[in-house]
Amino acid sequence: ERAVWLATRVTHAHDEALAFARLQATAITLVLRQPGIIADPLAFHAALVTQLAPTTKSVAVKLDKIFGLLSHSAGAPEAAAALGTSTLASESVSAALWAFLSAPRSFVATIAQAALLGGDVDSICCLAGALAGALHGAVAIEPKWVANLAQEHPSPHAILALADSINGLVPSPPHAGRLETLQ
Repeated sequence: ERAVWLATRVTHAHDEALAFARLQATAITLVLRQPGIIADPLAFHAALVTQLAPTTKSVAVKLDKIFGLLSHSAGAPEAAAALGTSTLASESVSAALWAFLSAPRSFVATIAQAALLGGDVDSICCLAGALAGALHGAVAIEPKWVANLAQEHPSPHAILALADSINGLVPSPPHAGRLETLQ
């Protein structure tokens, strides 16, 4: 939880934005640790609620909306209207989680579902892609999409190397005096 706060504080100082960043991080963690839980939305919902406890009322309300939409197989227009698709974290994270859970069968299916939502589509697709990537891995990304980024800096290979190195890090406790500068 502290890692989420430190990582998101740079760009998201509002408590609600931090709460939804925590939701995204918790969802990714659950997918990585228990990929099969995606097959049972009720179990995934319960696991999120348990992992997030205590959480804000706004997160709880959005989770109920997401899983309500999933329970009756709502389409993208209905989900977009119910969850919102703006740049607010409460909307973009919720929309991305819905897109992922409504189309988890492949990375491409998740991104296509997220794109259909409209609004802040680049952020929503990135957030949904993080969830789909946690489930399917980098190998599931369409090769043409990766090839289109070959000349970018950093390159896709450098990004994967960075992700691998970050994944191997063990968080250390804050040093005295250093934490105050982060607050």
